[in-house]
Amino acid sequence: LSLERRRLIADLVLFFKILNNYADIDISSSFSHNTFTKTRGHSLKLVPCAAKMNYRANYFSLRCINIWNNLSSKTVLSKSVCGFKQCLLSENLDSYLIFN
Repeated sequence: LSLERRRLIADLVLFFKILNNYADIDISSSFSHNTFTKTRGHSLKLVPCAAKMNYRANYFSLRCINIWNNLSSKTVLSKSVCGFKQCLLSENLDSYLIFN
């Protein structure tokens, strides 16, 4: 795996831990849960808060939300961190990488 892919996977694993309260980090001011229930994909879709400054566009939470929303429901609804990692390795993340 390339360094870029490993960093992306590490970001998504941390995001999974935060959303499932495995890590005590409050980033609720950065996003909200999508309350519109007729969406495609999983039920844990997130809506980013608007970035008022250009530097906020690269924040961890905003960087991961689009990728999180495009993951399969099997991956997002994993019961454990280990299960999430295993499902994540089977996901096609190539479209989110700059250097393939």
